[in-house]
Amino acid sequence: MVRANRARTVLQAAADAAVLAEGASDKNSTAELVDIADRYIEANGAESAVEGLQVVDAVADAASGTFQVRLTGKVRTSFMVLAGIDTLDVEAYFEAKRGSSGPLELVLALDTTYSMSANDKIGTLKTAAKALVDSVMVAGKAKVGVVPFADYLNISKSYIGKPWLTIPANVHVSPATGPIRTGRDAPSKPPATAMACPTAAATRPARTGESR
Repeated sequence: MVRANRARTVLQAAADAAVLAEGASDKNSTAELVDIADRYIEANGAESAVEGLQVVDAVADAASGTFQVRLTGKVRTSFMVLAGIDTLDVEAYFEAKRGSSGPLELVLALDTTYSMSANDKIGTLKTAAKALVDSVMVAGKAKVGVVPFADYLNISKSYIGKPWLTIPANVHVSPATGPIRTGRDAPSKPPATAMACPTAAATRPARTGESR
């Protein structure tokens, strides 16, 4: 049984690799896709893991984006021969679908707490976040949102009254200073910025091709 389990693991790895390679390729011809699967099955040692390896079920439908591979074979037994069982059948199956070509939706949760001020961590964060956004916005098919990880979410006073902005009951909105939290959980003094608003009080929906 140990030998059979080991062979099944090898077959499963080969089937996984073959199907994922087909799905990741830019080929649409069935012959080309099947050739990719065959090469990955061979490269992952499926033939040496079992006797009589067969690719029983191989589907490569580029139109629907569906790819599947079923591998079967036999493994010779050792002690089970005494019971008249010379071989064991092993099988592996894997199926995958190509992702849709719709826009990528990405949300960045960025740490903007005080600890990020040390060693220019916030500068490194900005550089990395900008590089990531620039890389996914190349084709203009991406939606990018930003969620600051901090005590307050800073937004412009111009967004007060927007349908996507919910202001808690303990926040007083002043035209002059903007939202100021009130009540027993209010800070000892008003926020220095006129744009302070409790975290998660606002979630602005991103638009296609827009980064925030």
